[in-house]
Formats: sequence, structure tokens, C-alpha cells
Amino acid sequence: QFLQLKGLDVLHLLVMLAFFSLSTWRAIRQVLFTGQIDTNKILGAICIYLLLGLAWSILYLLLLEITPDALKGLPPAHWYANFDTLVYFSFVTLTTLGFGDITPITPIARFLVYMEAIAGQFYLAILVASLVGIHVSGYMSRHHKELYDSPKREP
Repeated sequence: QFLQLKGLDVLHLLVMLAFFSLSTWRAIRQVLFTGQIDTNKILGAICIYLLLGLAWSILYLLLLEITPDALKGLPPAHWYANFDTLVYFSFVTLTTLGFGDITPITPIARFLVYMEAIAGQFYLAILVASLVGIHVSGYMSRHHKELYDSPKREP
């Protein structure tokens, strides 16, 4: 019965949310504010996207702990029984795939869902596309410089 205390469940989820949020923040700082854009930074940006999906799934779990009927399509269960389903729902929402098997019912649930969808699209469209563009541009300028700055050989 000790493990069934709702307050401990909320505390556990808050600790998980803090972990994923801090991990995401550290990765963002590493990708955006250090050195040149290279393949590792682009892979880091992809990791940030995955961390965002996990953080949103924890938010949905917290929401269900506070308001159990906030999402339709989930069986009533302990949070860890719904964890994998909410990770799935989070990534379906983040990518705006939207199968519709789980739907938000309450206003706060709708707010979280559309904010995740907007964040996912903005993240991909602005940040990742910019990083890839900067990386390709840097590669092209280095290649162009090597091509035209090399000493000319005479026959």
C-alpha cells in the first residue's frame, strides 16, 4: 500500500520531469552554444527532439495523476502501466501524426497536446533545418575554398 500513495506518484513523476527537462536543457546548451556545427551537433539536435517527446509524456502522466479522465482512450491504470502508451501518444503528437486513438478531453489536456504539436513542428522546421543548413553551407564553403585555393599545376 505504500507504493500506492498518490502524493508519492506525483513526486516521482516530478523528479522524472525535472531529469528530462534538465537533460534537454543541457543538450540544447551543448548543441546551440558551443563550437562549430558538425555531425555530432546534428545528432545532438535529434536527441533533443527525443528528449522533448519523453518530457511531454511525463507531463501527460502528471496530468492523468491529477485529472484521470483528461485523455480518452486509456484504460484506468497506475502511471507506470500507461507509461509506454503515453510515450507513444507523445511522439504521435510531437510529429503531428495524430492517429486519434487517444484524444484530449479537458481544456488543459488540449492545451498540452497542441503546444506539443506546435513545439515539435517549430523545432524541426527552425532548429534542425537551420543546423543542417549551416553544416552544409560550411562544408560547401570549405570544399569551394580547397578547390579554388589549391596551387595550380602547370603541364
